[in-house]
Amino acid sequence: MREASVWGSTFQLALAALVLSWLVEPAAGQVHGSAIERVTTSVVRIKVTGTSSNNLGTINNFGTGFFIAEAGEILTARHVVALKDGREIEWARDNQGRFRRRIEVESLDENGVFGERQLAALGPTDSTHDAAVLRIPATGMTPVTCSMRSVAIGEEVIAIGYRRGRDNYDLMRGARLDNREPDRIFSWRFDDRARRGNSGGPVFDGEGRVVAMIVATEADGSDSFFATPLAEIANLLPPNTDCADEEPSIDLVKACVADAIQAARADVRTLTDTKQARSEGGGVTGRAHYDEQTARIKALPGFEIIADTVKKERVGENDAGAKGEGDFVFERDGDHVVAVTLLIWSQSPARPFGPGTWNRVELSGQQQPVVDDRFIDGARETCRKGLGLAQD
Repeated sequence: MREASVWGSTFQLALAALVLSWLVEPAAGQVHGSAIERVTTSVVRIKVTGTSSNNLGTINNFGTGFFIAEAGEILTARHVVALKDGREIEWARDNQGRFRRRIEVESLDENGVFGERQLAALGPTDSTHDAAVLRIPATGMTPVTCSMRSVAIGEEVIAIGYRRGRDNYDLMRGARLDNREPDRIFSWRFDDRARRGNSGGPVFDGEGRVVAMIVATEADGSDSFFATPLAEIANLLPPNTDCADEEPSIDLVKACVADAIQAARADVRTLTDTKQARSEGGGVTGRAHYDEQTARIKALPGFEIIADTVKKERVGENDAGAKGEGDFVFERDGDHVVAVTLLIWSQSPARPFGPGTWNRVELSGQQQPVVDDRFIDGARETCRKGLGLAQD
């Protein structure tokens, strides 16, 4: 495997990887929607346009970043705002000496809709580790929770980025730390692909903490991308940043399980069973004949019947009713009602050759998934698989 040719104290050599320019498409925003969306509100899409003065022509770069402070500071990859095709951009200036450069950022709100595009100013940069801080004139932003910890070899992570400035984010799930190369600028290599525009995207661990930032891909186009650990660029972070080695504010698995529980409690379905019984007159004996039927509702596997929703209704004419007002037989699995039966009966008048009667009764109730330890364990396993995380 040929190494990415990015060395030295500057970033003026061509990124042989062309900073995430090629590679196959990762799945975009398809994993456990609301759990991921709680993170993506902190991730921004970046567009950089302008004019160079060193024969690089018009600049039209795309990238990703993420809020590191409520005051509007954003961390991204330096090459997003400073390089084109691996060459340092010398920005042209207008008549007032200002750079002909425009850095625009936007992020999703809680409804998954992009908010107003805002202009960002370039703050401190680190050319060695390909990192830069942007600032927007805003407050109350939602910063990520960061960790300066080291990721273990083989540990799986989730990375997010906006490829080529598209509306849908790329979700690189199940990426695994392949190797550490401390003598390299990009010291963490993951066994997954990324694309141009993903640069500057956050790399989350299984607890929802940002541990690194995407900066490049392998030079030979293989299934690897490089990331800079936050610990290596800690000195670049502003003093008011919320990045710290602390308890995560977002646990992706817990958030996903909470979503599963909420969805289960909202999944209420109706069960019905209508039965009819008919009796005939007594004939020459003068005795009535009875007919009995059983109405029964049964919950789906993994569901339970909500006991206080069970009811009966008489249907049609000449109904005599059911066998008493409270004659429901509840079948239980532990504490959960899984089936209910009701005896429907009809009796003809006690007279010779009576006309007979019909009795039709509808038994109904509502069912919902059982939310117990087994459900939660199953949801946790499903969430971890969906998020691309290894099992405990």
